[in-house]
Amino acid sequence: MLGQTENWEIVESPLGGDVGGREAAPMGYEPVSPAEADLTRMMSSLDEQAARFGRVGRDLAETRGNGESADGLVGVEVSSSGAVVGVRIEPGALGLGAEALAQAVLRAAKRAEHDVAERANQALGPLLSGRNGEASAAG
Repeated sequence: MLGQTENWEIVESPLGGDVGGREAAPMGYEPVSPAEADLTRMMSSLDEQAARFGRVGRDLAETRGNGESADGLVGVEVSSSGAVVGVRIEPGALGLGAEALAQAVLRAAKRAEHDVAERANQALGPLLSGRNGEASAAG
């Protein structure tokens, strides 16, 4: 009827709707069937899970791993992809000789790669096991 308006709000749509899965629905909208209510709950749960995965993904991108030689004279830092982003060589390591120093750097880099992989597993573990961000009892 012309001239008559209703109050509308933007709600999450179980069927997609316009931008970002949202569509206009009358204020106080209630699902019309149990199946629609279930679908709405599932979509909400998926939205929450996607947000958690997004946060973890951003955190993982910034994660760094660190490793040291057994004597602590050499240290290596790697990014989440395993790329070396930092090397520390203490003055005492310079007396090791070229071959021993190279081996110390490689061992430290491997330890750093292992460290960043462990950090990634700890961050992803709760999400992959179906938990809602709880700390893993094993980790």
